[in-house]
Formats: sequence, structure tokens, C-alpha cells
Amino acid sequence: MGIMFGQLWAKNPDKNKVENKKNIKKKNPKPSIPIQHSSSPKKLPSKRQEVSSLESQRILVTATRKKAKIFDVPYYSTLMDAKEVQNAFNNQTLSDLFKYDPTILGQKTGNAQGSPYLRGFTGFRNLLLIDGFRLNNSVFREGPNQYWSTIDPFIIRQIEIVKGSGSVLYGSDAVGGTVQILSKSPKYTGKAYWKNKALYRYGSADSSHTSRVESLGYFNSQIGFIGGFSFKDYNDLVAGRHVGLQPKTGYEQMDGDAKLLVHLSPKTYMTFAYQGTRQMDAWRTHKTIYGISWHGTSVGKELKRILDQERQLAYWKIQGKEISSYLDSFM
Repeated sequence: MGIMFGQLWAKNPDKNKVENKKNIKKKNPKPSIPIQHSSSPKKLPSKRQEVSSLESQRILVTATRKKAKIFDVPYYSTLMDAKEVQNAFNNQTLSDLFKYDPTILGQKTGNAQGSPYLRGFTGFRNLLLIDGFRLNNSVFREGPNQYWSTIDPFIIRQIEIVKGSGSVLYGSDAVGGTVQILSKSPKYTGKAYWKNKALYRYGSADSSHTSRVESLGYFNSQIGFIGGFSFKDYNDLVAGRHVGLQPKTGYEQMDGDAKLLVHLSPKTYMTFAYQGTRQMDAWRTHKTIYGISWHGTSVGKELKRILDQERQLAYWKIQGKEISSYLDSFM
């Protein structure tokens, strides 16, 4: 219903009498008072309401192992898409991305280490999946650990976060929550195309250099590819006021990834993928003599504690959807 406005003017009852009298000074009429009315104007949706409507249409698969709208799953869930991840370009690790969610506590032992808290649990009590494959394994140590930092934020297409126990679906290490990283893939159009991308960022606080080169597309209507390389060089952080240079807080990281898609039909395809990460000179500074006291806190006594790490993942899978009236999808 549209909005309609009208005006009603208050009538001066003495106007005619004053005009009919001769030789009498005309009185100034009382000021007219405009009165506005509307016919029940319809409230327009706010920007937040529009965003909420879009949020309700977003799809995730982690909560129920099948595609479902985020408002239809029986868990408190959060989604972050590639645009939201890239807008957080100044973050160093995967754990840094979770600080934008007020329901997640971000913990960092060092610049190269981070372990978020989901429902009060951290470490191996939260499950991390990469394209459906588990990062958690039997050698994960208890408490906050550094393993989540081996995920390159530049390969992320979507992050699905399911808070609360997911043990029935994923095992006992999902008691706090489940986080799934879905990596990027070239968009299937049925035609050949190719794109190249390059990113670079410089940070003055730690004289850091972050770069990424990436190529993606389809060679023809059946074979697609995406590949990239990321290099990150973080130097020692320079804090403000009386703190100054914080030694042994920098590190280097290299990431490489490749994914090949082979379409057997428009709705069935195979995926061959590889991801590799290497962190170098990643100190746990506060446990060493290079730590800095804060308001009387004690400094570590170790001469050296470095948590360098590597991660490699290679997988092959075949998946399809809407195969027939008897088979909706498979993987």
C-alpha cells in the first residue's frame, strides 16, 4: 500500500465578520496549522531485514551431511563465504577469522598459532574438516594447539561453523563444534574460460608481505582447474608505547594448492586435489627468554621453542547430484 498525505486547514471563525465591518482595522488571521494524515503507511524493510532474508537462504552441509538452509538445521550455525574471508585480508591465519564471530573465543599463543574455543572447548575437542576430510588425528595434543594455522585463508570458498556437539555425525572429537573448510573451485559454465588473479598486502606494524597468485578456469566443457601459490613473510611485531619491538614474533609461510575437475556429465564429476603448507621460524615466544613481561608477569626460561610444521593433503573423490528419481546424490 502506498503512502498518501493530505492537508487540512483550520478555519478562522472571525474572518467574515472582520471583512464586513467598515473602517475597522483588519485583524491578522490566526496562523494556519497544517495537519497531516496518512492511510496506514506500510513499513519498508530495513537493510538489516533484507540481510536477514538473504541469510536464511544460505546453504550449508556440515550440520546434517546434506544441503540445507541455515535456518532449517537443528544447530546454531554460522557461514562465512569467500567475500567475507577476503574482506578480512589483514588476518594472518584461519583462527584470526573467527574473531568476527562473537560466539567464538579466539586464542593465540603466538602469531603462527591459534586455537578457537567453541562452546568452551578447544584443541582436539573441536573437529576441523577440509572438503569433508578430517584434519584431526590421533596425535593432536590436548589444549590450544597450532594445527589450524596450516590452512591457507586464500583457498577458502566457504567456512561452515556448527556449534555444539556433532559427535553423532562426526565422532567424539566434535564435542565442542565442527568447522568445515570448503576450498575454491572454478565455476562450471559448460564453456572454456580462464582467469588469473594476484594479491599483495604490506603491513607496516610488522613489515609484513603477503602475496597470492592464482589461475582458474576450464580448458573445455569437461575439464576445469584451479591452482595457486601463497607466500607470507611476517617480521617481528613493533608494538606501541613502551613495548616496542617484540623479538621472535615473525615467521614465514608458504602454501600451494591445485584442484582438477573432470566432468563425466553436467551433474557428475571427479575431483583431484592437493594442498601443501609449510611454516618456518614460528616461535612460541612467551615460553622463551625473548618473552616480554606485562605488568609483572614472569618471562619464560627456555632458550628456544619453535613450532615449525608442515601439512599435505591429497585426495580424489567423485560426486553427483540429481542422478535419478531413486538416487538424489552420491559422493
